[in-house]
Amino acid sequence: MREKLNEISQLDKSILNTVENPEKNTLMTMAIVFFLTLVSLSATLFFLKDYLSVRKQVMMKERDHAYIETRKAITEINRNLEVIHSAAKQLADNLSSEKLSQIMIPDELRKILSNFPKILGIGVVYVPNIHSENIRNKSPYYVKKPESEGLDPAMKIQLFSIPISTINPSTHDVIIKGVVYVDYSLLNLKTLLNSINMGKTGYGYILSRKGRFLAHPVDQYVLSQKNIFTEAELQNDQPLKVMAEQASHGRSGLFNYTDIQTGFQYWICYEPIRVTGWYMMGLFLKDRNLGSSLTLHHKLIRFILSLIVCIVFLYALFTYFNNPQGINYSNSSILLGFLLICMISFLFYLVYAKPNEIQKGEVVVNNKAGISRFLNINHSNVNTSSKDSPIYIPTGIFIKSLLLGRSGKSTISGTIWQSYDKSVPETIAKGVAILNVKSMKLKETYRYHSGDKLVLGWDFEGLIDQRFDYSRYPLDKTKVCLKFQHVEFTKNIILVPDTNAYTIMNPKFKPGLSSEIYIPGWNVEESYFNYQFHDETTNFGIDVYIKDSTFPTMSYTIFIKRQFINAFIGYMMPVFVVCIVLYVMLTTFSDFKTTEIIGSCTSMFFITVLTHIRLRGETMASDIIYLEYFYFVIYLVILTIISMAVLINSSENSEVLMKKYGLLSKILYWPFILTIILAVTLWTFF
Repeated sequence: MREKLNEISQLDKSILNTVENPEKNTLMTMAIVFFLTLVSLSATLFFLKDYLSVRKQVMMKERDHAYIETRKAITEINRNLEVIHSAAKQLADNLSSEKLSQIMIPDELRKILSNFPKILGIGVVYVPNIHSENIRNKSPYYVKKPESEGLDPAMKIQLFSIPISTINPSTHDVIIKGVVYVDYSLLNLKTLLNSINMGKTGYGYILSRKGRFLAHPVDQYVLSQKNIFTEAELQNDQPLKVMAEQASHGRSGLFNYTDIQTGFQYWICYEPIRVTGWYMMGLFLKDRNLGSSLTLHHKLIRFILSLIVCIVFLYALFTYFNNPQGINYSNSSILLGFLLICMISFLFYLVYAKPNEIQKGEVVVNNKAGISRFLNINHSNVNTSSKDSPIYIPTGIFIKSLLLGRSGKSTISGTIWQSYDKSVPETIAKGVAILNVKSMKLKETYRYHSGDKLVLGWDFEGLIDQRFDYSRYPLDKTKVCLKFQHVEFTKNIILVPDTNAYTIMNPKFKPGLSSEIYIPGWNVEESYFNYQFHDETTNFGIDVYIKDSTFPTMSYTIFIKRQFINAFIGYMMPVFVVCIVLYVMLTTFSDFKTTEIIGSCTSMFFITVLTHIRLRGETMASDIIYLEYFYFVIYLVILTIISMAVLINSSENSEVLMKKYGLLSKILYWPFILTIILAVTLWTFF
């Protein structure tokens, strides 16, 4: 036996001594393990602190952005209104001090009116008529602009009522003689609000002290004189009511708010407008990708990896102190394998639970306010492309069936409708096209008249020409996107989601999808409307073609995730079974002949190959997909075991090699396989 051992290298001797004779482990081994334990523990604490710090910074960045942008908006609104207030107050002070006689009032009013084009009218009224708005507007000291005549009374408001006063010489009491008042157009207020940049997802509205909407992205809120307190009661929205009550009392604040109807989370910042006593609310849609961003994931993964290493070293240290003969490498290997499985499972969870990522250039709209805000921001861009003002046509869709094809051709059917009101010229053709649906059959099924509105509905079916990315199978997610266009594609016509036709626009409630829809192998997570900008790089020979990179195209998107359990049972479970069989073979290596080992490995190889071929056939992927790396690892393990069997059988020292490589392979088997899978998972998804 000694002669055989002399043929083994010194490195092999040291390995054998360490594995076979744990009692010979020296104090140096314990010192090294103790040192590595301290290092890994320090790294774990550092990475944990780093992760928590970055996570807090990410959340605070959104919060601070909402506050700063709202403050900027308030400052800009105050600056514009304070100029008007200063002019009106100066007039009131001059009348109070009698520097200005009543004969000079009309000229002074006309002067102020000409200096401030956004003022509808300005006047002076004396007691006892200062509290009657109707008498105010009939005052001889009232001048107004012609455009105020045809304006809806709901779109007018008196900005200020600044008192004209005098002092009673005997009692020194202040006596109110009259007021200077300013009429203002709420259309101008909305224009002022829209001119303020609140980002892509932010919008605001202005309310009176009693909660009436004075400026809102949806004009109907202002025209119908809706009240935020009434709306909060109707929607049973207690948080919104609390915020409105605090704001109406002149307070400011920042709230984490979830919209009941859409399910989206916002930062709401409310601030008073001091010069008028109104207040503004700024809403900023939370970025759902921030909480699951790659930066945070990287920090979290570093922490968990260091924690795994720390646990393994702690276990090794613990076993060393409890068993002075040495470290139990087999148990340490099993522990490491278990922790790696937990880590891979956690990574699977992170990938699968990650919310829908909004792509660059994609603007999601889920309510009237969001749609109006988006169109207001892009209104100037649209108008510069055509002499005609844009025509907005509400469009809706209801999907009845959807079947995803393996070749990139998916069948879809459902109903589309459009609503045309009297503002749409009769010369405009009625109809809609879905740009990425081929062989589309469109059949008009109903035509409904309601007052000045005409609703047209069509049933449709066709093939969606959209290829899906299977590179992340079985943790892949995809979007089925339908891009809409009006049949008069050369006209300045913009399609908008018909939000009135849906009970709720929350993407989680899947508006526009039948409750009975079933997509084999997939789970439907969300559906929503969005806008995208497309530059077709050609005008199709039409000189006045308006659809350049600034023209918004309405889309309807269905976000789906693959059913993991089906792929797990069908394609991952066989891999795990083969791994277990190969491990059992390693643990009983000495009980088999070389031919038996090769035969068993060949059987495992064919089982793996057949499953692999079936996987490629189902996905029809042109590139290597994530799950295939599992099979590549199995091929490598099978090849390694066969090579070991041949090497041991051809060696004169077969018994020694069998003992050495058999024991080492059992210790390294699970850590080796799981470390490769972990590395591939990190490389693919993170």
